[in-house]
Amino acid sequence: MTCNLRHIKAKTALRVIGFIIIIGGICSCSRDMTFSLPETEPLLAVQSLIGPDKDSEVRVAMARGIQHPHIQMDIECKVDMFEDGVFYKRLILDTPVIASGTMTNKGYLVYPAESSLALTEGREYSVEVNYPGFETVTARDIKPNAVKINSISWRFFTGEMPEWYYNTPQKRYQNTFDDNWQTNRDTALIEYVINFDDPPEIGDFYQIGINYLVPDNYSIPRDTIHYRIQYAIVSDPDPPYVIFNYRKNKSQASGTGNTKNGNSMIIYQTTWELLWKDDEFDGSRHSITIIAPRPDEGAKCIISLYSLSENYYRYMIDRWRYCKLLQDPFSEPIRFHSNTSNGCGIFAMYSVDKDTLQF
Repeated sequence: MTCNLRHIKAKTALRVIGFIIIIGGICSCSRDMTFSLPETEPLLAVQSLIGPDKDSEVRVAMARGIQHPHIQMDIECKVDMFEDGVFYKRLILDTPVIASGTMTNKGYLVYPAESSLALTEGREYSVEVNYPGFETVTARDIKPNAVKINSISWRFFTGEMPEWYYNTPQKRYQNTFDDNWQTNRDTALIEYVINFDDPPEIGDFYQIGINYLVPDNYSIPRDTIHYRIQYAIVSDPDPPYVIFNYRKNKSQASGTGNTKNGNSMIIYQTTWELLWKDDEFDGSRHSITIIAPRPDEGAKCIISLYSLSENYYRYMIDRWRYCKLLQDPFSEPIRFHSNTSNGCGIFAMYSVDKDTLQF
């Protein structure tokens, strides 16, 4: 018995020694791999999505290779806007933000487009960015005509959202902090049917937004709380969606993404809204059916039908694909749609028609 135990111990020791030798041999054969990244010249980047429901602005940044150090933006940059090829106005740099240091730390310059609400549907607008040492960067887009909502019908019911709804980034984030999220799937819902006439013979691109205005019984200074909700469409198991940051009134202090502006508070509500185009119903009356959480009694519901330019739609589709593939290390890189010359980025527009329901 003693001999057998010694024999087993000896064999085990030899195996361990052999394993150590093999690992040592492998490690001794390894070496650091070196590679060089291709040299790339920095590009001026334009980021601008202009419409009545956003703080419209033109952002100018510097796109650079990952091997290049941070580039400090020169505030001598000039941004001009044109309407149908005729000079419209020069955009003014947001100097208060520059002075506070928040702008330069982020590495971009902001030019508010304060006149965006006055831009005319059907006309072409363009921007020219002149930056020291770079060619003039240009980008253009046509402000689409708003498609009018003909009618809206609705009904209350109890049920569940489609499965994909719970896997959007917003819901995944909420689920992380809510242990009871699964039990909340069977809940009070509302179904909206929105009817509109799609213009014929041209490609049209859409997005839907839903806002609830709920009476605030807990705060005397404010009579409503205004928030944007996420909703679902049943007809598509994997619909493309867009991240939409909605700007609330300054006097309302509920929401996410708060930033100070003097003594007032600017509130931004982030939601995920659906994108689609008129491939299957071009030139005809169309209905879209969506479901959403049931509003509180006394609430107002504002439904916004957004008409997007093709540039806006294509850029947002690429962002959606990027979000879907973000966790896949083997996915092909996404090349974002760009409509700029001598640079990169996006300059795109949208229009909107709204209708309000009172519950």
